[in-house]
Amino acid sequence: MTQEEVDSGTLIFDQNGEEIGVIKKIYSENLARLELQNSETIAMDPTLVKDITVTGRILKKRSATILPEAKVFFDGAQQILNEITFKAIVLLIDQLVKNDIQAALQQFEFKFLDEVELGALPNLKALGLVRGIQLAGKTPQDFIVKRVFQASERDPQFQEKMAPEEVVDKLNREKAFVRILWNLQRIAVAQAIKLKDTEMIDACIDTIFELGLKQINIELKKENSKDILHWQKRFEGCVLEYLGLMLSYYEPSIAATDEEGEEELAVSDYFTQKKQELQDQINEMNLNSILKEETSKALEEFDLHTYVNSKPLELLHGGVQGFNLKVMMEKKSMKQLREMVDDFFANDYPDGGNIVNLRKNIDEFTKDLRDVSKDFLNLLLEIGQYLKKMEYGDSTVQNYYSALLKKTDNKKYSDIHYVLSQINQKFENSS
Repeated sequence: MTQEEVDSGTLIFDQNGEEIGVIKKIYSENLARLELQNSETIAMDPTLVKDITVTGRILKKRSATILPEAKVFFDGAQQILNEITFKAIVLLIDQLVKNDIQAALQQFEFKFLDEVELGALPNLKALGLVRGIQLAGKTPQDFIVKRVFQASERDPQFQEKMAPEEVVDKLNREKAFVRILWNLQRIAVAQAIKLKDTEMIDACIDTIFELGLKQINIELKKENSKDILHWQKRFEGCVLEYLGLMLSYYEPSIAATDEEGEEELAVSDYFTQKKQELQDQINEMNLNSILKEETSKALEEFDLHTYVNSKPLELLHGGVQGFNLKVMMEKKSMKQLREMVDDFFANDYPDGGNIVNLRKNIDEFTKDLRDVSKDFLNLLLEIGQYLKKMEYGDSTVQNYYSALLKKTDNKKYSDIHYVLSQINQKFENSS
């Protein structure tokens, strides 16, 4: 199936001969805008059709039947996309209530992958999600504005927090519509590395590249006094780090040993071709001339091996300004520790829930931690030591507890402060 076999105006029917909609525009061999019977538009892959027929001699009309598996694709392009967009908007509203628009967007980006994590989707559904985001990127403002108002209708608490008109106004003043879509695409990239599907990776590369470049171009228009080094770093963070991450999961993997040189060559050949496609994309986009020149050069010099040994979670936060992996993991760990201790006291204590059991749980939790600072790790080890002192009736336990409580009496360690208070309240007061 080629792009020329279906065109704008082609009527699309389901397996039962019922009309689904009409193709309004074809962007590439894998992306078209399909207008449904209810006037909603949805991303469509033109290759997912069969039985193309042409009628009329002068005014030719085309029709085609959608393949059965296209339903899975549409679920991703519509249902999954709408769901993660809704969650993104709700998360952003929560931040806008507390912060100005710039701080809200930054906090939104910090939290987004955790809050909107998806389990592994079927390949075709994941591909539909990517194409849906790609289509939304053609009219980003229309897409986001519509979803903001839909979210306000869906969630009764939305209006209580902020009127949708005010949300749209804030986003519009910050030119944040593409930025939100770029963040949605980070979810799709996370899917791509879960699935390790070459078609999915290829689609994600196209989309993160386009949205990342558009976002940088928007920023450059607002802050054109910054030097070129800043924009080179932004291109690396918003685009190249994601490319490097996905290419390391491309099968055959570029992390192959020397003995598997043929496998390494396979992805090298793929990316040589892909680089040319991306260079063409740069040339076609309406970008600042300096940005075009610098990104074109950076893409040409891009080394497949640069990010092979990088942490995936860190690369999935590429372009998120102010992101620190250790800080994020420590916040996440403190939240998990608090939930674990609350659960222990709610369900295990006092029946079988003694100090020894809790200490073992916390020791095991501490042992499994990764990507946190040495100071943070030592602090959790000190909690284990505090429980051990309690366990053996050490005379210095209260002094040790007071020192720990003082050390954690701040915003940074508020969850650990809470945990210590709970432990002391339950065990010391019951002894």
